[in-house]
Amino acid sequence: MLAFNITHGGRELSLELPLPTEAITGELRDIGLWQSLHLITQDKFTLQPANKLGEHFMKLVQPDDTLRSIAMYCKEFEVLAGESRQALEDLVLADRFRDLDHMADYLQYGPDALDGLMRMEYNGQSAVLPMPQREFYNRFGMEKPMGEIRLTEAELIPASDLGKRLIAEFQPCSDTVAIANLACDMAKNPTAQADLGKFLQGIRCFQAPMPTQIVEYFCPLKVSVEECDSWNLIEGAPGLLADHENEIRDALKDHMPDDKNMANYLPDDLRPKIASAEWDVAKVAGALYGKISCELRAPLAAYEQTGLVEWITGQNSDGLGEGFEQHPVDTDDGELYVHLWHSGEGYFVRPAEEFFQQLHEQSTLEQAQETIRDSGFPIGPGGDLHTLNQLAQRIESMDEYEQETLCAWVNAQESCSADDALHASHNLHCIDFHPVSSDEMLGEFALDSDFFDEYNDLPDEVFDMLDRAKVGVQYREQVGGVFVNGGFLMVSEFDEQAPEEELVYEQTTQTFGEMTMQ
Repeated sequence: MLAFNITHGGRELSLELPLPTEAITGELRDIGLWQSLHLITQDKFTLQPANKLGEHFMKLVQPDDTLRSIAMYCKEFEVLAGESRQALEDLVLADRFRDLDHMADYLQYGPDALDGLMRMEYNGQSAVLPMPQREFYNRFGMEKPMGEIRLTEAELIPASDLGKRLIAEFQPCSDTVAIANLACDMAKNPTAQADLGKFLQGIRCFQAPMPTQIVEYFCPLKVSVEECDSWNLIEGAPGLLADHENEIRDALKDHMPDDKNMANYLPDDLRPKIASAEWDVAKVAGALYGKISCELRAPLAAYEQTGLVEWITGQNSDGLGEGFEQHPVDTDDGELYVHLWHSGEGYFVRPAEEFFQQLHEQSTLEQAQETIRDSGFPIGPGGDLHTLNQLAQRIESMDEYEQETLCAWVNAQESCSADDALHASHNLHCIDFHPVSSDEMLGEFALDSDFFDEYNDLPDEVFDMLDRAKVGVQYREQVGGVFVNGGFLMVSEFDEQAPEEELVYEQTTQTFGEMTMQ
């Protein structure tokens, strides 16, 4: 029905659908493409119709459809037989389906799906409304009732003129999926269609109000104190903040508006969804942070979340925060000037989940670096957790001599990050480490290895009289090595980059010493 071409690594593959997914996967692997079919989107391959049915089928394919979904729906024409298959072909040839999702609704729910008023996309799935509640849950696998999912969380696409009129009447910030589904079912009544606004208002009367949602954001704080014998302010110790959490909280609340609600200062486009916004402080992992709690009437879209973060940042720097930092907080340690914003590196306003995740990753990263240092590899700052995982794997795979060689190289550097150590671990063939700890021992090593041609033809009695220490100095100056870790280290030029395949590691739990890293 369809032919498709895909190119990878200079190799091209041509196949005709329908084919079992296992067969397609096997053919793709033959050209070196190991991605799962559900990750191969249409921008990575081309489709050509093999017959008239294929021409109409191609009209259903959308840019974000994957090779797996296209192959699966093509397979339906082989699975179906008799009248069922003929009915499906007739509908495709008549262009009755809008896209593959619409055809999937027909295959699952039958002819009723053709006459739906609208399609709803939610949680990565799609369905035509109206539909029975039980089937609705089976399709979306939702963890909360339909009456608790606002329409701002879903996307409604009209499938008819009536569906388009209904969508225009919905109130996304307050109407729920349950209201939309019921409205699609009952709106087929001509009486309802006469006044859709009044009809929807009647449906809303039967719906309980949805609970609000609290979202929290965190930001770092800084503190200033007056310099002794001066009116100048200097940065105070961060510990002062945590020591005076209650005094700072009380001062911040006193500086808030009388109703403690900063939502009254929100931009117009955010006000409908945000009921309140309150500033506070919270101690996390021994440090004090600013905490901003927002009560939402409806979930925020991505661009609205960005707008809220920008508004909070603006309040911290020029609004609430600017006024607050100009009023000292009285404590037993004197007057503290607390800043909700600063212009230095590392300032942020983050949602709670992201904030705690960042703290966890930073803590894990620091522990991982410290554990590798304690194991004899004094690495410095730099490198992420994935790099440390790779370094740990490399070290675990080395024999004792290779570990000693890498450790000596790390100790010979003025500073060495995890990235530097990982690069060196891929270049051990460029590093020589010999267990000689003095110029005299090094000279003996150089003579035994016949490094100096001019000494090889000397008579034995003259050869034995050579000053081994001076020979060692001569050898060290020529090869450019150094004494480190009780041995002598020599390094030739590293390869620019380790082979790509050697840099691919399984994302599994790795243990190095007493450290477990994800």
